[in-house]
Amino acid sequence: MQIHFLDVGQSQYGDCILIQANSRTILIDGAHKGDFTGSSGHLSIPAQLRELMDQPEGPLELSLLILTHCHSDHIGCLPEMVEREVIAPKVALVADEFAGYGLALDSDASDRLRFRVLASLQEEPLAPGLSDATVQAFISDAASQRDLYIEMIETLEQRGTRVVRYRGLDDPEILILKSSSAISV
Repeated sequence: MQIHFLDVGQSQYGDCILIQANSRTILIDGAHKGDFTGSSGHLSIPAQLRELMDQPEGPLELSLLILTHCHSDHIGCLPEMVEREVIAPKVALVADEFAGYGLALDSDASDRLRFRVLASLQEEPLAPGLSDATVQAFISDAASQRDLYIEMIETLEQRGTRVVRYRGLDDPEILILKSSSAISV
């Protein structure tokens, strides 16, 4: 078994872990949104995955994709990797989009502002001393992350990935999976 902690760059927090065991490949989380392209000093997540899986082109077949929770530093570039068919998981164990994003959005402008602020408060705390532009970008990204996440899950389902949503360790579907080993990866 090999466990690879991918380089998620200089951004605060974030995870992306690749596990390779025999013929199984498991990807846990997707770093940051900007890690799809990488930045000075570190390769993009797709490039790192291609290198580790020794596959320079085509969809990277994953036995299992695990998304631990609905924070932007874990969802990261997964929506774009799914959209562009960089990854093709057989099974995806994902945090339920309505458990992680339990915010309703009404149509008036004051409600949209409230949604943006509440969405950003659900994320990891920001480091002190960041510029106003960085904070505004963080709030904007947090607000758009829900739609990207829902679209990613729908796309996975449309492409034939078995998607299992969970709400926590006491979720009935997780208990069934634990007792029956129903996910075969």
